[in-house]
Formats: sequence, C-alpha cells, structure tokens
Amino acid sequence: DDALRNVKITRKRDVEREKRRLQEAVETVRASLAASAKSVKELLSEADENIFQMNEILLDDPILQQKIQDFLNERFDLPSALALTSQAFQEELQDLSPQYLGERLQDIQDVLLRLMNAARNPNEAAAVQPSDSTTPIVLVARELFPSQFLTAPLKRVCGIVCTGGGATSDAAILARALRIPMLGEHARSLNLSTSVAI
Repeated sequence: DDALRNVKITRKRDVEREKRRLQEAVETVRASLAASAKSVKELLSEADENIFQMNEILLDDPILQQKIQDFLNERFDLPSALALTSQAFQEELQDLSPQYLGERLQDIQDVLLRLMNAARNPNEAAAVQPSDSTTPIVLVARELFPSQFLTAPLKRVCGIVCTGGGATSDAAILARALRIPMLGEHARSLNLSTSVAI
C-alpha cells in the first residue's frame, strides 16, 4: 500500500516512547476491529467474519510483533518500523505462490496499515463514518484493504474498482457480502471520470 511504501524513514532517540506508541496503537486497532465487526456483523456470514479474527490474531502474532520491535530497537520511529516490517515480509514471502503471497501480504499489510493510522490518528474511530450525503460513489484503488473499505461511506458506495487483489481478497469477500459490485485486476484499462480514489 502507498501509505506503507511512502513513509519517510526516520530514527528517534526515545525507543521506549515508540514502543509505548506501538502498544497504544495495538489497543486502538483491537477496539476498532471489534467496532468494525459489530457494524457489519448482520451482513456477514460466519466465514466472512474470519477476516476480523485473522487481523486480531496477527495483532498478537509473535513473529510480526518481534520484527516491529527489532526495528524500534534500531531506533526507527514507529511509522518507519511498520513500513520496514512490511518491506521485510514482502521480501521473505516472495518465493511463495503468487496467490498465497498476495493473500498473506494483504493480511499483514492491512494490520500494519491499521497500526500506522492508529499511531498517527489515535483519536479517530476506524469504524464506518456516518454521512448525510446521498451522492453515489465508486471507490478506486490499487489495493483495497478491509481497514480502508470499512471507513468508506458504505451506504453510498455503488461500485469498487481495484487494479490489484483477486476474487478471494478480503475486500472482495466483504464487497460480495455487502452486495457491492467490484471489478478486479483487469480494471487497469478503465478510465472512470466519476470516482473516489482511496
């Protein structure tokens, strides 16, 4: 995701402060996952609810946590540590099959993106935000993670276009559950003039 790729790598002297930021971000994400799951629970099957369970499991995954901690111990600030962790997993998983690689990386990157957003905006809720507007919109993105999907005004979303991610991606599963049409990898050639890029 661009938010993870475009982080300006920075070091900080106060390692313990960055570790506290990480723990606060973990708790914020844990709460937002519960809120997001609750907000769409009636629309999802038991299998689809596993999307939120997987993210919660990854939050506490010792390998993921240790990798972030390692970068923090090297005096990188938290956003830099999250970006470097994403890059490290991408390099480590590149020998896996493309489909499995894509699905695992999406899960990991979604959690890392949630942590980054929580660290930067600790007081902002990650659940669906209400909106008074009724104008229909189409979401357009290279990749769409559940954390991004669920912050959109879903009642106004009439379609989704992604140039990355297949039919088994978490976003595609959520789109099907919510009956929102979604166009996947072959959308690169489209030119949409009335859309919202996220």
